[in-house]
Amino acid sequence: MRCSLSPFVAKVETYLRMSGIPFVIDTKTPIMKSPSGKMPWILYKGRVLCDSSKIIEFLKLEFPQLALPDGPVGRRIPVQRMVEDHLYWIQIVVRWTQRDDDYKDLMDKILRGVPSLMQFFLRRVLRQRVRQNVYAHGIGRMPLKLVFQQAEQDLDALSEMLGDAPYFGGDAPEHTDPIVYGCLVGLLHGLPFREYPVRKYLKTKKNLVDYVERIQDTFFSHGERIPENELYKPRK
Repeated sequence: MRCSLSPFVAKVETYLRMSGIPFVIDTKTPIMKSPSGKMPWILYKGRVLCDSSKIIEFLKLEFPQLALPDGPVGRRIPVQRMVEDHLYWIQIVVRWTQRDDDYKDLMDKILRGVPSLMQFFLRRVLRQRVRQNVYAHGIGRMPLKLVFQQAEQDLDALSEMLGDAPYFGGDAPEHTDPIVYGCLVGLLHGLPFREYPVRKYLKTKKNLVDYVERIQDTFFSHGERIPENELYKPRK
């Protein structure tokens, strides 16, 4: 598996793998073709579906015999809100708004294959738009030190909830696991390709690091694990 730039793409792919639903990844269709302008989106029997949560709800109805257990709603919904409505935005702050070299690495991946003239325009427009979004969210108004402190609190909560169990569902995955894994694998191995406070802190949470590696080993074959040249390595 390659470490997707999007935790929501990773979430859907991991759900498909954990549930055993067959699928094919389309790496050629550009994001501009997405009906919502976002990823992920799927094509199933001529029907296009967008939004990771809606996709998974559809898959649960279409393949009920393969669906992962929902798990307690008192765990799944708070965890999903924390991961997707908070920890995700901290990733956005780090990747898009801080260092120019991080932003260049991000754009090099996102805009791969896009004509150079369009790249020139997008590289200038997208960053400003994302900065406006994180400011509107509220997290973009906070001092960076406080943003990182809140990320540590999120990771503390996830670590405590997981405890010594292999998965959030206990001995087997539940709906919560693709949500959490999709975010953690990006924090641990994705952009930016440097050490930064959230990544450093995550590495101190052994049960979360082991959790990411366990899912890689169990649901992604060796050839599909994140290639070594795409793993995080410190800048020289």
